[in-house]
This record gives sequence, structure tokens and C-alpha cells, in this order.
Amino acid sequence: MSALRGLFAGELPQLVMFDLDGTLVDSVPDIATATDTMLTSLGVSAAGEAKVRGWVGNGAATLVARALKDAGLDADNQTTAMTLWRAAYTLCCTRQTRLYPGASELLAALQNAGCRLALTTNKPIQFARPLLEHLGINARFDWVLGGECVPEKKPAPHMLLEVMRDAGIGADASLMVGDSSADIGAARAAGVKVAAVTFGYDNGNPVAGLNPDLLVDGLVELLP
Repeated sequence: MSALRGLFAGELPQLVMFDLDGTLVDSVPDIATATDTMLTSLGVSAAGEAKVRGWVGNGAATLVARALKDAGLDADNQTTAMTLWRAAYTLCCTRQTRLYPGASELLAALQNAGCRLALTTNKPIQFARPLLEHLGINARFDWVLGGECVPEKKPAPHMLLEVMRDAGIGADASLMVGDSSADIGAARAAGVKVAAVTFGYDNGNPVAGLNPDLLVDGLVELLP
């Protein structure tokens, strides 16, 4: 029996909601480029990819705030910094971002098995959409929600609840797949099961300690 069927009494979930950064794609190289461009434009040193990797997962505004704090810059710089970051990321968001192994195969297999698929990401929708198109997976999703599409980003449950409501599918037949405390918190708040990948971004903290319903080292482990 597949790992997914094991969570749902031998059946597949009717609805699977995916996080993006750190779950389906490794986007840190491009995010780091934009962050470092922003920082140097503000007259401070670049942070580097290793640091930025630990700042991803709670949306662009939180990422920028963490970068400013690390650089010793006052929070009053947030608005200017966000403008700089968005401009930089617009130019580079598809340069080095890649799908994780098994991501494309998993989405195709779930869709072919009749599962409804949604993307529920804290990433701004203006970047999520072009990225999905560039990677050739946009058509896999029935819903794509970014951080600004709902009143509160994950770990609030708004994105998940909106998708389930629109799909007409209950929490008992839905699954969240993510990599961070934000994803697990949103799933718990929405009352849905959650599968977590071990290779993503969560401020450098092991996601295993958050006790997801299922923990996988690779996306192929979720194949139906």
C-alpha cells in the first residue's frame, strides 16, 4: 500500500494541497540573488545563499524583514526594501529554480488518479504563476493561491479552507504537503492531514520534530 493510501484507510485523498518553495521546488538560489541585490542596493553586505535558505517559508515580507534585521537595518526600511526585492526577484525568479526530483511525476500521477490539486503558497502570486508556467506544471493545479490571496498567510488556515470550500471536499478527504511549521500549522488549523518533506526550508529546524502525519525523504514516496 502506498504511503498516501495508508493515511486514508486504503484510499487516496480527494484533494491534495501543495506548498511550493522547499516542497516542490528549490527556489533559494534565485531568492538569494534577489535578497542580496536588495541588501547591496541599501548599502550593506550581501547575506549569501546559506543564510537566505534559513529565512524562506513565511512569505516575501517576512523574508525581507529577516534580512534587514540580520543586516542591522531599521525596520523603517521595510517598504523600500520590499520594492527593491520584488524588482530584483521579478528579473531572476526563473533562472535557477528547479523542481525537486519526483515532483513532476507525483503531480501527474495524482491528477491521473483523479485527485484535485491545489497550490497553497505564501509566495506572492505574481511570482508563483510565472514559476509554475516556466516549470511546466501550471496545468496540474485546479487552484493556485498565493500569500496575498487570503487575509492571513500560513500557518493560518485560510488558504486551505478556501480551497476545500471551493472544491466541496471535506477535511477528512484532504491532504496538505509541505516542508515547514507554517504548512503543518495551517493543516492542523484546517483539520487536515499533513505530509512533510525533510529536504525543505524551515529556518534550519528539522521538520520531524513537528510530528506531521507522514514524513518523507523524497516526493516519490508519495506516489499513489
